[in-house]
Amino acid sequence: MQDQPSTPFPLPGAARLDEGERRWIARWQQAIDSWIAEQGDYPATAAVKQVPALLSLVIALIKAPEVPFALKGRLGAALGYIFNAQDDLPEHELGPQGLLDDALVAVSVLHNLMQEHPMHFPLALVQHYWAGEGEIQVVISQVSALRARLVGR
Repeated sequence: MQDQPSTPFPLPGAARLDEGERRWIARWQQAIDSWIAEQGDYPATAAVKQVPALLSLVIALIKAPEVPFALKGRLGAALGYIFNAQDDLPEHELGPQGLLDDALVAVSVLHNLMQEHPMHFPLALVQHYWAGEGEIQVVISQVSALRARLVGR
């Protein structure tokens, strides 16, 4: 067995979530996949499919000892929005399309924290805690581009 390279960060990705959180996120992912299978793809499907992984990332970063307490408030605000049943695009009314705003909020907060606080919130930290599919910088870039097309910024 080869030694793993050391990183300045403790446990990777979903390892920072407890078993209950991992099960809940897996159930949520299954529900999203089922909704999309029933209703078909639409332009924002790729972003919506990332919502459980983005939620997992936000939770892991809130728990991460490397993230300064002052920055955790913004992550917590994003988490509060994602869990708000009466957000701008409510899932109970719109199905999976209602998760689009959740993806946009999570990515916006992550992007802004990396841009505004590169010393305390570097891409390497976000990559370390990312447990989703693909590279997080690609996900952030794609969802940000979608946001720009939808809202013009």
